[in-house]
Amino acid sequence: MMSGMMLLWAALQDPNAPAFTKFEFARERIEHKVTVDAVLSNPSGKDLADVAVTSVYYDGAKELRRSRTARIAKIAAGASAPLRLEAEQVQNFSRYEVYVEAGGRTRVYSGDAKQPFPTLKKSEPAKLTIASHAAEGSRVTLVIRNSGESEAEEPTAVFPARKTWVRLDRAVPPATEDTFEVTLADAGEPSIAWLAAEGLTLPDGAADEKKVTLRQVRIIRLTDGSARITGVVKNGLAGAVDKVTAGFRLGKKEAPYTLPGGLKAGESRPFEHYVPECGPFDAAGFDPSYSEGEAAPAGGPAPPVAKRIESKKIEIAQAKLPEPAAKQENKGPEEKASVKVELRGLLMVEGISFKQGDKTKYSGDTYILKLAFTDEKGNAFKPTPTLNFVVYNGQEPYKKVQRIVGKEQWNGDAAKVNHLSVADNTIVCDKKTNELWVAFVRTDGNSFDPRIDLALDLRGAGSWVWKGMDKDKKFESPPRGPDKPEKK
Repeated sequence: MMSGMMLLWAALQDPNAPAFTKFEFARERIEHKVTVDAVLSNPSGKDLADVAVTSVYYDGAKELRRSRTARIAKIAAGASAPLRLEAEQVQNFSRYEVYVEAGGRTRVYSGDAKQPFPTLKKSEPAKLTIASHAAEGSRVTLVIRNSGESEAEEPTAVFPARKTWVRLDRAVPPATEDTFEVTLADAGEPSIAWLAAEGLTLPDGAADEKKVTLRQVRIIRLTDGSARITGVVKNGLAGAVDKVTAGFRLGKKEAPYTLPGGLKAGESRPFEHYVPECGPFDAAGFDPSYSEGEAAPAGGPAPPVAKRIESKKIEIAQAKLPEPAAKQENKGPEEKASVKVELRGLLMVEGISFKQGDKTKYSGDTYILKLAFTDEKGNAFKPTPTLNFVVYNGQEPYKKVQRIVGKEQWNGDAAKVNHLSVADNTIVCDKKTNELWVAFVRTDGNSFDPRIDLALDLRGAGSWVWKGMDKDKKFESPPRGPDKPEKK
């Protein structure tokens, strides 16, 4: 049900946008690997080729990790394709974004802990401007630019000098520049308006009513503050009528309209009526009136006519996958090349429940710190440091521990660490990342708020100290050289 609702929401925003019909998270406790199994559908009428999908995980505004990009060669029109997004070493994230690149456009979907299913971010609204206009006799050429990401419905040229509105077409697509030709003498300086809000559709009377009726009445509001009323006037009487007037009421605003000329018996005629400076309204109605008798000819000048003569795509600022966040090393201009140590986060291996006599006990959770080392040339290497931890439970001192790393600990395999094999003094190497994993405490129960002070000594390279490393700091610290020796 959730998937169907999200698909419907995406369709309402952008009917041609790819939509996720499946998006299921899985998380590994040891390496904090996040895997998403998803299905992406293509509701548009065109095939999508070279589709690229990437997820980016954030804590607030800070990017934590991003997945490897999943690529799909083709999704046929109306079809779906499965995909998998994998990201390693993802700490707890508050929100995520999914970037879908297809058809020369990037769409962004977002989710968080409260709404784990990704929803399509709303596209930038339509934005119409007149790029240029030129008048030659009764012909006005308008170049209309839509620099928004959404379709601009009901584009309408406004000629204030003539108090005239001219509907140009049904819509101007996003990222498009369209040229229209309007027949209107003495037009003056034009402006452009488009659909701001769909108004009301008034109910039709019976088709065989023996009176003058208005049918198919639709009311919309435009971005210039005007309203447009369209519909059809029908004469259901046996004789002709003249001076047909509809006394429209839009909220509190009176907006009468008189049909040019009369109507013969049974005749119908469409009409279009613009109401300037029309505020928002939630009710509308009309009172028709007319005179029976011979129908006068419509007469008067011909209404303005508009036609599209050219359409071309333009470049606009669109969403795109952000560049990966650069890691800051705080490198001073006079800093000499040295061994660097980086803290890369904390792992927790959950304990197990076991029977001891008649009681069930919990073995406790084991906390593991991840470290990475680079030598003077910036290459990863495997030193043998000594680590001294002061461990706290929140603000309360808990215990002091020491871990001495030897060459044999670098031979241990992090992939084999699990809730059965882990110990409070486990030291292993992650073969994929060359990280050193150092366990420093196993708790007495399942409620623990870890915080540490750490002093690391590496013979021949120097000493490092980190104070107050906790969940707020994510047990992370960028690569840095040894601390300067204290002056005696």
